[in-house]
Amino acid sequence: LDRAGEVVWWASPGPDVLSTASRVRLDGRSVLVGTQLPELGGDEGSILDVALDGSTWRTIPTPGFHHAFAEVGDGSLVYVAADIRDYQGAPVMGDAIERVLPDDSVSELFNAWDYYVPTPLCSHYAPVDYAGGAIDWTHGNSVVWDPERDQLLFMARNWDAIVEVDLSGGVPGLQLGGAGSDFAFPDAEYAPFDHAHFSHITEGGFAVLDNGAHRDPTASRAAEYTVNREAGTLELSWEYWDPEGRYVSALGDVQKLPGGTHLVSWGAAGLVTEIDGQDVVWQIETEITGATGWIEYVPTLPGDPT
Repeated sequence: LDRAGEVVWWASPGPDVLSTASRVRLDGRSVLVGTQLPELGGDEGSILDVALDGSTWRTIPTPGFHHAFAEVGDGSLVYVAADIRDYQGAPVMGDAIERVLPDDSVSELFNAWDYYVPTPLCSHYAPVDYAGGAIDWTHGNSVVWDPERDQLLFMARNWDAIVEVDLSGGVPGLQLGGAGSDFAFPDAEYAPFDHAHFSHITEGGFAVLDNGAHRDPTASRAAEYTVNREAGTLELSWEYWDPEGRYVSALGDVQKLPGGTHLVSWGAAGLVTEIDGQDVVWQIETEITGATGWIEYVPTLPGDPT
């Protein structure tokens, strides 16, 4: 969409699938669109690679895909995949990170089952219909490539934590937020994110749509954090609360634009705003019955003289 709200480019993944994540390729020539079926746990899932000039349309198989993917510098893709196993007599859904090479071969890079034990950290550790009644343990909803450190940032929503994952061996490193965090919040009663979503990192940190599922009263905000590795802290550097006090129950995203403003997708509210400090400078509200997921600012499209 342009700033007038007009559609200038689109691609449809087809009927009966969900698409919450899309990203312009690093070379700027095409858009990657992640797709999944409404029920998780099967071998379905794919990422569509659609050229911005319309010249090519390719389907990349991504078995078990849900929620999130990222492109890394060598041209490979990584994505979050559901892994349902029996644990103490009940099906439990954890998450793996799978890697797709340019030849479309898929191999497992990281699996939460290899390093962690299912633990009920909140009320969302419970059976869910969208996983066939399996207990929702990790609820991975984000994976981002950090080019500076050449590692992945994996968000486990139900842990309220981001885990740094080594890209070469898939070994988890430091944990940002949640129980057992390697970083502290200077104001622990106020600053921690609560069941957040993100797809972008910033210089020195990251930005999230902090859904606030367990906040009382429930309310959502956009937030940016600075990671102070020397002090071992996660410092809240900016926040913007929904002015109507709305609670966004699902999805969402925040991208910091080159000029310093923040582009915010309010997920299930179907609203996207650009915010300069505490002022809304641009907004679009959809008429669709779904939601807005990931967002990305594109200065120009191929062939666009502007």
